[in-house]
Amino acid sequence: MQDRMVLVTGASGGRQGKTGRHVCEMLLARGIAVRAFVHRIDERSDHLRGLGAEIFEGDLLDIRSVQRAAQGASSIYFAYPVQDGLLDATATMALAAREAGVSRLINLVMLQSSPDAPTPRMRQNYLSEQVFDWAAIGAVHVQGSELGLTAVCGLAEV
Repeated sequence: MQDRMVLVTGASGGRQGKTGRHVCEMLLARGIAVRAFVHRIDERSDHLRGLGAEIFEGDLLDIRSVQRAAQGASSIYFAYPVQDGLLDATATMALAAREAGVSRLINLVMLQSSPDAPTPRMRQNYLSEQVFDWAAIGAVHVQGSELGLTAVCGLAEV
């Protein structure tokens, strides 16, 4: 593995999607060190450990947990499920990433994002993007349909 390490949130893959899991698998296949941030240890995290990922069990709403997870990371893949807590998790991750000296954060936006969007969650996506931009951590915002090797390469090349 190389010197740089990528922190991947949502690494186990939950009820809503498995993008974090796929990002882990693609990075590991390219020889990039991965710290897989999971909510709990189970067979899904065991699979990632078997592929060579470092497993970090934590909560994206717990600042101390996120700060520990971000230490030593050069890049972060941030995916938050469609549930309450997006803005808290965003602020927590932005602070932890800035403290850790992260130079790239890929922010997965699952829904439309604008200040005039038709739903509160879509407006929260917009605010989340602004917070990551203000943190000056090299944030790139991608919609789920845009995710893929391009975003993964963005993590791997920093």
